[in-house]
Amino acid sequence: MLGVEFTLTQTHVFDPTIADGQLIEAKTTDANGEIVRENLEYRTYEIFETVAPDGDRMLTVPIEVTVGDEIGHPAITVNNPKAG
Repeated sequence: MLGVEFTLTQTHVFDPTIADGQLIEAKTTDANGEIVRENLEYRTYEIFETVAPDGDRMLTVPIEVTVGDEIGHPAITVNNPKAG
């Protein structure tokens, strides 16, 4: 779905010198409903939905993803429940 906005923040799981919640970037889904982010450093990140699709409820908890050697290229699918 086009136009859904997410922010990517990093956590301190791999590097305690990194501040929790440090914003990496904000992105909006394309016409295919996708966001691609490459070349992330190995650590744990949280993805927050900041703008939900019309008629859908915004996610209330972040999605946690860990990037590392053994992970490969993680793909995350987000399904929003309908409002109401």
